[in-house]
Amino acid sequence: MVRVMAADDAQPRPRPGLPKTIGILNIVFGALLLLCIPCGAGYLALMANMGRLLDYQNAEIQARIEAKRKARLDELAAREKAAASEEQKAQIRAERSKILSEPGPPQVSTMNLEAMTRALQDRRIIAYYLLDFGSGWLINLVMLVAGIGLVRLKEWGRRLALGVAAVKIARLVVVSIALVGYVVPISIETMRRGIIAMGQQAGAEGGGADPHHEAEKMAAEFVQAMWRMNIAYTVGLLVIGSIYPAVVLAVLTRPAARAACRGSGPPRPRGAEPDQ
Repeated sequence: MVRVMAADDAQPRPRPGLPKTIGILNIVFGALLLLCIPCGAGYLALMANMGRLLDYQNAEIQARIEAKRKARLDELAAREKAAASEEQKAQIRAERSKILSEPGPPQVSTMNLEAMTRALQDRRIIAYYLLDFGSGWLINLVMLVAGIGLVRLKEWGRRLALGVAAVKIARLVVVSIALVGYVVPISIETMRRGIIAMGQQAGAEGGGADPHHEAEKMAAEFVQAMWRMNIAYTVGLLVIGSIYPAVVLAVLTRPAARAACRGSGPPRPRGAEPDQ
C-alpha cells in the first residue's frame, strides 16, 4: 500500500475566511466611498458658489425690506393727505423721517469668502477634481464588484481585488504628486492675491501707513501656513489611504487565500488517500 503524502504536504490549506473577510470589507468600503464621492463633489461645488449665493440672499432680503418700507411710506403719504390738522401732518412727517433715517439690514460681506473660494472656480482645478472624483468613483465601483466575487470565493474576484488595490496605491501616489505640484500652488496663489487685495482695501479705509506692505506680510504668513497644512494633509492621505490596499495585497497573495478562491475543498486527513 502506497500513500501519497508529499503532494498533500505541498498543497496549502484553503482558508476561505481570508478572501471572504476582504470581500466584505471591499463591499462596505466601496459602497461608502461611492456615496461619499458625490457628497464631496457637491460640497466643493457649494463652496465655489457660496459667494454668489450670499449675494443673491442679500439682494433678496434687501428687496423685501425696501418693498415693506415703500408700502409704509405710501401709507403715511395717504394718511398725511387725509389729515385734518397741521399737528397730525407734522406727526406723520416725523414718522416718515424716522423711517427714512433707519439703516438698512446688515449685509453679509462676501469679500473674504470670495478670496478663499475663488480657486475652486478655476477651470484647471475643476478639471482636476472631475478627473479625481470620476476615477475614484469608477475604481470604488470595481472594488465593490470584486468584493462580491471574493465573498463567493471566485478567483476572478481575488484577481480583480488585487488589481484594484494596486491601482488605488498608484492613484494615491499620482494624486499626491498632483496636489502638491499642481492644485495647491494654484489654490494658494489665488488666495494670496485675494488676501493682498483685501488687506490693501482694509488698510486704505483704515488709514494705515503702508497697507501694501501689511497685506504682503499677511499673505506671506498665510502662504506658509497653507503649505504646511496641505503637505501634512497630502502625506496623511497617502499613508492612511494606502493601508487598506496594502492589506488586501498582503492577504490575497497568500497561498491559503489563493487555494480558497480556486475552489479547493477541505483538505483530507493525512494518510486517508485510497490505496494504489
